[in-house]
Amino acid sequence: MHRSFLFVLAFALMSTQAGALTSEQWKADLSVLRQAIAAHPNPFRKITRDEFDHRADALAGELGQLNDSQVVARMAELVAPLADGHTRLTMPVAENAQLFGSHGKIEPPKIPPFGSLPIRLTRTVDGLVVTATTEAHHDLLGALVEAIDGKPIAEVESAIGPLVYGDNEHQREHLLPQFLVIPELLTAMNISSGEGGTVLWTLRLADGKQVSRRLIEIGNGPVSWSLLSKSSSSPGKRHWFTESPDGLIYARLTDILDDPQQSVEQFAESLFARVEATSNPTLVLDLRDNQGGDNTLNDSIVRMAIRAQKVWQPGRCFVLINGGTFSAAINLATLLERWVPVIFVGQPTGGSPNGYGDPKRTILPNSGLSLLVSTLYWQVSSPTDKRDCITPLLPVAPTAASLRNDQDLGLDLIRSLTKEPVSPKESFTGQWAVANRQLEISFQFATDSASLTIHALRIEAEPITDLKRNGPILEGKIAHGSQKVALHGRFTGAHFLGWLDIGGRPYSFVTKSPGN
Repeated sequence: MHRSFLFVLAFALMSTQAGALTSEQWKADLSVLRQAIAAHPNPFRKITRDEFDHRADALAGELGQLNDSQVVARMAELVAPLADGHTRLTMPVAENAQLFGSHGKIEPPKIPPFGSLPIRLTRTVDGLVVTATTEAHHDLLGALVEAIDGKPIAEVESAIGPLVYGDNEHQREHLLPQFLVIPELLTAMNISSGEGGTVLWTLRLADGKQVSRRLIEIGNGPVSWSLLSKSSSSPGKRHWFTESPDGLIYARLTDILDDPQQSVEQFAESLFARVEATSNPTLVLDLRDNQGGDNTLNDSIVRMAIRAQKVWQPGRCFVLINGGTFSAAINLATLLERWVPVIFVGQPTGGSPNGYGDPKRTILPNSGLSLLVSTLYWQVSSPTDKRDCITPLLPVAPTAASLRNDQDLGLDLIRSLTKEPVSPKESFTGQWAVANRQLEISFQFATDSASLTIHALRIEAEPITDLKRNGPILEGKIAHGSQKVALHGRFTGAHFLGWLDIGGRPYSFVTKSPGN
């Protein structure tokens, strides 16, 4: 009798560990998830309906063998292949984790929320760098991650990657570091045993020393974070701008929402008034890590950018982008690309020029998990634009050293382009953004003549006529068949940059002299 009681108790404990919800409850939630996905305007663009159903059926058959964390991970893995950054299963993390920023309030789950570890990570060309910690782990700031529970970080990323949602690979790579600091997901994907609620991390400090640290998840109370970069902290506003003595005006938008102190329209008015009042201004609009907001607020920025005369000086308007540029922010970038001679700097965007958005939230009845599913298609660019991102003409990505030194490589690159040239070189070669793609473009300059070459369009040494030179600025015209093209360019340092005006639309280019 005693042994039978122990057996029943052990079985009960195993069942409790397997999940707070029964398999039938999870099946009901999975059914609601499938119905919600089916309401998407075009859910099966990247994965076939048969493949999705096959994966969902397989998950339904395994629910009795999975604990809650594993079910959540598998559901996220089911939704992620839809390749829509607005359609996702929201991770049930504690509110103080401050992960996966959202503009709307997410209802707390009915299952126990996931924890998070006391570090935050940023992707660089060198690997994942610790850019925020709690005070107890301040010494880890700037360290590169090498392994988690003995598994190389590349293996860890490969295991966690299938859970990560996104319009494209750039958004997924940008978001993946946030998934890595959730211990329940590391356990669910067999990266960590989760023993004692801790995870062993192996890191390489800035001085080259390797350290191992067993990290335990933070509690539910307030958390004070130490940041690697002091310049990344916000002055308490959604958007602001600063002006340097050299005329560089840096404007930052953390999202596309009205601030209690200043609407987006008021911000745009003050920004472009400053641009027009500044002698030889260089405008830098920073949309990095901007997750969007309200698309209707973009118009005021675009209208004023079109009207601002000094924005239309060659090589004077730049937009910083990266894998965190998404939703209303990528729509703003797309509109600026279409109507203003902007030059994009940084990394490819996390959102696509045409894409799905305006998600509807569905609460799964038993787990309380929030599922977001897109409801609208936003065709901001042309119908033929099949790009999944905007690719910068001037690519630059953060490095471990730049983060440790609080150095903004994108802003530094733009500053280098404001320098006056010593003298024009004979030839310049680079990229031209036109018709939703980038083409190689070359300019050749002699004493009193110039020509243009674009091999992809069979333009070979086409003469540039009506040349007008005003200091570093050069203007001219190209007659290619029936097309009348106006050239607006600026020599700066080793570069010649600007745009070609075709039918009243500016198509930006950035070229550089060989050997520089």
